[in-house]
Amino acid sequence: FVPRGAVRREGDAAYVFKVADGRLRRTEVALAPAAPASAGARNGAAGPAAAAVPAGDRVEVLSGVQGGDTIVRAGVEKLEDGEKVRAAESS
Repeated sequence: FVPRGAVRREGDAAYVFKVADGRLRRTEVALAPAAPASAGARNGAAGPAAAAVPAGDRVEVLSGVQGGDTIVRAGVEKLEDGEKVRAAESS
């Protein structure tokens, strides 16, 4: 899962910006489809439909990022691939 604000959509494609070697790398990601509200998740059901439901302000990413990747979490609308960046300290 990644923060919803980390995902930029353009047409049918979805992207995140990874930080690698001090530069942004626009990376296409595959997102899990949102399940209909009636899809059992309301009742605590497990399984593919329940897993696809967004968790609050997060969305499930099926491919394109891995654990340990550093991604930009917000403000991605104004970013460009290859821009130089500096990581901010978490608070």
